[in-house]
Amino acid sequence: MRTLQSCLLFGLACVLLLVSASACGKGARQLAVPEPSAIGQVSMETEQPTSTGEGADEDGTIEEYAWDFDGDGTYDVMEQNPPPHTYMSAGMYNAKLRVTDNDGAFDVDTVSINATANLPPVAVLSASPTFVYLGDTGSASVDFDASSSYDPEGTSLIYRFDPEGDGSYVNNGTDPIYDHDYSETGMYMAKLKVEDSDNDTDYDSVLISVYRFSTTPVDSAGAVGQYTSLAVVKGNPAISYYANTDLNYVRASNASGSRWGTPVTVDSAGDVGACTSLAIVNGKPAISYYDSTHADLKFAIARLE
Repeated sequence: MRTLQSCLLFGLACVLLLVSASACGKGARQLAVPEPSAIGQVSMETEQPTSTGEGADEDGTIEEYAWDFDGDGTYDVMEQNPPPHTYMSAGMYNAKLRVTDNDGAFDVDTVSINATANLPPVAVLSASPTFVYLGDTGSASVDFDASSSYDPEGTSLIYRFDPEGDGSYVNNGTDPIYDHDYSETGMYMAKLKVEDSDNDTDYDSVLISVYRFSTTPVDSAGAVGQYTSLAVVKGNPAISYYANTDLNYVRASNASGSRWGTPVTVDSAGDVGACTSLAIVNGKPAISYYDSTHADLKFAIARLE
């Protein structure tokens, strides 16, 4: 009897052919090869084929074993115990076994092999938060979640995280959740690497932006800043604020607010400027505020006249 074993070897399909045949009859010998069976398993072992004789002709032998793994008519291996065969491309193959006796009689049998390659895993990475704002000191934590990653064949995955995108991966085992503390400002392309049981891998990444608050003195002339309002005026930040019983206004000289112009007093008629609110009205800065001296609600807007 002959058995053909199909298997997976290093992520590709391979096949093992196991053969036994018997010779019978008197004078001429006839080989009989029964229907083969295909077994999907990983194996590196081959059983040795055997031949037995019956009747008057007891010295009959199998002289040749030939395997055509691709079914292309070319017999690739002429060995009694061939090594596993590796298919380099996925597909259907009609693998053949030919046995020949010492009189030159032979028989051929065929089995269909469906050679399938391993499907790689799919990496999916998310993070929260992706925008991090640090204080003047300290750090902040970002949570990474790779639980949406998967292997199409259902095997478990190994998760490796590179939170700073510098190529230094942390092996997190089979746990898809990972957190990392950031203490330095910058743009980090955090990466995920997943690996399946066949050592195939996939990658995903997410951008983490880390900022740190910095302070810039705008006005330090006395008791200022108890009531403030911030808006963007002509592309630059601007502030209306309560300053020593007055209502003041100041606008930065650049979009980042690292440099500021000279504050101007909008209203100094009494104790004014509490509960200020700054907005843009018809393209001009406008302020609503409370006049404590007269218990009035007031409105101021920049005008040409």
